[in-house]
Amino acid sequence: MKTGISLVGAGVLTAALGIFVWLRIPVPRPLSAIATRLDKINPTAKSWSDLPVEIFWAGAPVALRPQPYAWCSPSEILSLRGLNQGDFQLERVNVFTGVTQPLRALDAFFANHENRSERFGWDVSPDGQWFFGFADEPAGNYTLLTCRLDGSSARRSAFAADDLVLSPDGNGWVELETRPDQILARRVSRATRVTREIRLRSAHRLVAIGFAQVENCLVCWEVPTKPRPISPVRCCRFDLGHPALRPGLFSVDVGPLACSLDQAQFSPRGDRIAWLFGFCNRETLLAYLKRRITGRPPVSYKMTAVWVCNADGTALREVARADANKSVSDLRWLPDGKHVSVIYRDSLWLVPVD
Repeated sequence: MKTGISLVGAGVLTAALGIFVWLRIPVPRPLSAIATRLDKINPTAKSWSDLPVEIFWAGAPVALRPQPYAWCSPSEILSLRGLNQGDFQLERVNVFTGVTQPLRALDAFFANHENRSERFGWDVSPDGQWFFGFADEPAGNYTLLTCRLDGSSARRSAFAADDLVLSPDGNGWVELETRPDQILARRVSRATRVTREIRLRSAHRLVAIGFAQVENCLVCWEVPTKPRPISPVRCCRFDLGHPALRPGLFSVDVGPLACSLDQAQFSPRGDRIAWLFGFCNRETLLAYLKRRITGRPPVSYKMTAVWVCNADGTALREVARADANKSVSDLRWLPDGKHVSVIYRDSLWLVPVD
């Protein structure tokens, strides 16, 4: 009898341990405990969350969607703020002193979108030297603007791809275009606009994450054709120098509680990927029984966590998580490749990843 009871107890413990390992529940690292809040940054016109939602356009490339800020040096960001309806301005902000400097040379791009276009996006090259802007013109044409931050060396060109990722050195980009019968990648030189077209071997719609310039690899994640759990995220590495080779495949698995993939960002050196995942709660048996006894309605919440892995999916780990139902957005790498930044509680926070 005792042997039977001990076997049952051992089985319960084994099952509990198996469930724990299956869920891969990491030790929580509260974001507010390990991150640094940059108190000197105070948007003068509107807060981060007050930027109009209508400028976020699903048709824009992922890399060039409207965003409130981007890093241009280890101590400075470019911050987008609203002026009047349809008018915006880009400012250089020192995150440690709060000193701001408007970039007047780019006012023409960010002004008068009420009458010209509400659909635009922008980013800065990883080296912080070049501005990339995307907008649709009244005639329905999509235009890509590249220039230095002082407005010099400006060039405009037509843009017809679905997605775009910038080269780490700022000397070009890789476009991604999905056609009914094929998926094309185009390497484009910023200076000459010389294009090399490469056909990718994939049967799925792809979203570009980044371009590993040293290995000449384009990293994407696959958009599933059928509904399936968010995790694991299936990713591909395409060798653009040898397009005939099959892509390298890897998965990013953060557990079954993941309910959204909010963002993925390549590090400046192209050796790591930062992820922003949302996790929904799963009611425990004890919470269920307590709720049934008290008659209270179920409580649902979502937690957002920052995860980091190598560019091939290895060494995946959780870096930090936010409080329940607290919004986290706009994940960006710092130029040093050792920190990421997020907007959390309407402020900018620096999160160490090492």
